Parts: sequence; structure tokens; C-alpha cells
Amino acid sequence: MKDFSEYTSNEDEAAQQAEYAEMLNELPIMNEVSKAIATLKRIDWFHHVGDKLDAETKQVAQDYMDFLGFNYSDLHIVQDWDEVFPVMETNNYQTGAWEAEEAMRAGLTFRAAEQLTEPAMEFLFQFLAAALNQHIDDHITEIFAVWELEDSQLKNLMMGSAMQACHTYILAKTFGDDEYHPFILRIKLYASGHWPLGFSGDSLAVF
Repeated sequence: MKDFSEYTSNEDEAAQQAEYAEMLNELPIMNEVSKAIATLKRIDWFHHVGDKLDAETKQVAQDYMDFLGFNYSDLHIVQDWDEVFPVMETNNYQTGAWEAEEAMRAGLTFRAAEQLTEPAMEFLFQFLAAALNQHIDDHITEIFAVWELEDSQLKNLMMGSAMQACHTYILAKTFGDDEYHPFILRIKLYASGHWPLGFSGDSLAVF
């Protein structure tokens, strides 16, 4: 099992992460968690937004729709930053997809609660945030520089969506038993460098 202290990202967080590491390394699930975090830290977050989706990424998107139960949906390829906020507006969001994901998340959280105490669960996701926040923020900062973006609301939206995807990925990899779980497939879309914005109307929007 890997020592979780290796994920320390900067000096300011070292003491806090050491506390998490001491607790987490004693838990039997941590080998799977360490592998999952390593996968997430290899992702070049958002580095292909605006680019064409290759055939493999389109297939992952289709698999995501299929295994979520929305195989009738279309794939909408977002091509410009100006489309992001309109696509993600609440009044245009597919509530059925959101409800399906929430049901899956609740099921995985229930499984997790059968193995971990509430404090251990809190430590797990606090540690996840400490391990990945700076990594993802660095990638977003690079993208903002390349595209000459300055919108703090957009940056917060990108960070929030990425961390939420990481959270559910950890649940699926650690407490799930399906390699085609939608939460795993969604991370594969992020790993392609694109941004799965979610369902808008009857379409899955991917930037």
C-alpha cells in the first residue's frame, strides 16, 4: 500500500495531510483509493476543450449515456466558451439524468458507510480535496492563460465540476463493482481533456 504522505502538495497543507495520511493508511480500502487518486493526478484537466472529439471519446460519451440509462440521448459537442453557461443553466438541465446520478451516488455512499465510520468518510474526502485541489487548479490556470480567460465564476464552475467528478469516481472505484459505472466513464471523458458539461435537454453536452 502506498504511503499517503506522498500526495502532499505544498508546505502549507503538509501538517493537515499528514494527519489524514496517518488515519487513511490504516484503512483496508486505501490501496484502491491510492490507485484512484494516482489516476486522477495523471489527467490533463480541460486541455482539449474546444478541440474535436476523436472516435474513442465519442464512444466513451455514448457508453456514459447508455449505462446511465439515457441511450436515446444525442451527443452535443460544445465548441466555444460562450456556450458553457447557457448549456448548464438549471432551467435547461435534464432533471432525469441528475436524479439518476444522485441515486447512484446515494447507493455508493450507503455502501461506503457500511465499511467506514462517519469521521473516516470525512477524512477520506477532505484528503481527496487536499490531494487534488492544487493539481486541478494549476491546469485550469494554464487553460485560462492559453485562452486569455478572466471569468472567476467560470473558474469556480470548472473546479467544482472536476472535484465533484473526482468525488463520485472515488466512490465508484472503491465501493462499486462495475467497470462501466457512469462515474468511471465520466472521468474517462475528463481524461480525454474534454469537459462533460452534463445533459441539456435530451443531449449530453461535451466541450
